[in-house]
Amino acid sequence: MQRSTRVKLLLIVAVITLLVRLPFFCRDVVDPDEGTFVLMGQDILDGNLPYDKLWDLKPPLLFCFFAATIAVFGKSIPAVRFGGFLCALAAAWLIFLCAERVGGTRAGFMAALLFIFTSTLSESGAGAVSEIVAVVPLSAAMLVLLKDEVRWKDFFLAGLFISLACLIRLNLCYVALATGLVLPSGRFFRPRAGFWARICGYAAGGVVPVLLAFIPYVLAGKERLFSTAMIDAPLSYANSQMSMLASMLKYMHTTFEPRFFMAYFPVLICLVCGTPLYLHRIKKIPVLKKSLLATPAVLGAATAVSILKSGPAFEHYLIQLLPFAAVICAFFIDCALETRWKPFILALSILYMVAPLGRIAHAYEPVLSRAMAGERLVYGPAYEIARYLKKVNPDNKPVYFMGAQMSEWLLGVKPICKEATTPSNISREYLMKSLDGPSATASFELAAILRKKPVFIVKPAAVWYLMAHPRASELLSQELFKNYEPIREIGEYVIFKRF
Repeated sequence: MQRSTRVKLLLIVAVITLLVRLPFFCRDVVDPDEGTFVLMGQDILDGNLPYDKLWDLKPPLLFCFFAATIAVFGKSIPAVRFGGFLCALAAAWLIFLCAERVGGTRAGFMAALLFIFTSTLSESGAGAVSEIVAVVPLSAAMLVLLKDEVRWKDFFLAGLFISLACLIRLNLCYVALATGLVLPSGRFFRPRAGFWARICGYAAGGVVPVLLAFIPYVLAGKERLFSTAMIDAPLSYANSQMSMLASMLKYMHTTFEPRFFMAYFPVLICLVCGTPLYLHRIKKIPVLKKSLLATPAVLGAATAVSILKSGPAFEHYLIQLLPFAAVICAFFIDCALETRWKPFILALSILYMVAPLGRIAHAYEPVLSRAMAGERLVYGPAYEIARYLKKVNPDNKPVYFMGAQMSEWLLGVKPICKEATTPSNISREYLMKSLDGPSATASFELAAILRKKPVFIVKPAAVWYLMAHPRASELLSQELFKNYEPIREIGEYVIFKRF
């Protein structure tokens, strides 16, 4: 393909990606986790190591991405969403290049479009969530392995990229393990280096990011903090989650819910029909070409296992599968367009783009109405809470945010304690035990926070994460009744002030 044609295609992909994600720049909260991520990123910019002053379960590279986004584009929610847009664009273009190698330019363009539109089917996928960030190195790893002759340096880069993905989404460690066990075997590649050279190259690439993440903790004498965040807490989390079978059953149940099924129907059809064709093509082609089809299949299967092993069956976790699903689906569509099924396939392809249009159009409505009314384009309770607290709390007296972390960041204040960086973490006793010892419970953690006597408490009307902890819920109710009065309701939140 000529360079000018490739540049034009990149510009088209960029414009489509921007138009799909642009209305979500203005909304305050797309996914609640974004609030935690920006707090952790801001803490890095303030000169602290991840997990030292604030704490969350995710790996450190994710927070470094948010720190870089804030540093480069500014401290605003649209700036954070712009960082998410850049990740989505980078992933879409890498997916284009991967599918192009498998099925040609047409397949590449279809794969990019499939990712762009399908990634926004989940409410969270339109924001800057960890899955959108992680698919960039995942897609890069797929690209470097999509060669007829894969050398040891390609395995080094693959190990490097997959390790970077693991430092964004820790569940992808299963992908690192599966890729290291299957792909270097040489079954799908023309040997250009010995087996051990491939293994060592892959392992060396994987070690580099981990060492770079670990060195700052060694220099600060806080090695234990790193091991707690990267080993102890994740193991406690993993051991407390539903089994792989239970997670699979829950995903299957979710698949047949009307909203989910109608939205993902085109993808499901292409995967169901395309996977057998894909596997058949692997069997039929010469060994030299097997890598072009085997790599997405192996990485996709490993990612599916990693999602099931990560526990809760959240819809946005499936975004991690999209790079590989997009390549397989685009390959199927491209092949089917050469058959008598062309009209059906064209209709199915149009459905890919129509399915998320309702959500996108709905997101544009408040933005356009505010623009026509001459109002600020950004909107949502997080902005209102921040403005109100800035007015009634000019001295930045202690505030306990039981949600609305974005407001906390907009105000430029820190969480009342590191355990409250993600407010719901106090209900996850298995995590709190990793931080505060075996006596930690939800009521223990809540009592410790309330002893700090926050002047304001920002509380959801219903604190969902305390519903399974009646002692903690009762403690909160008693404290609010004895020492606080509600002073303002904003959206789903109630602001309390101490007498």
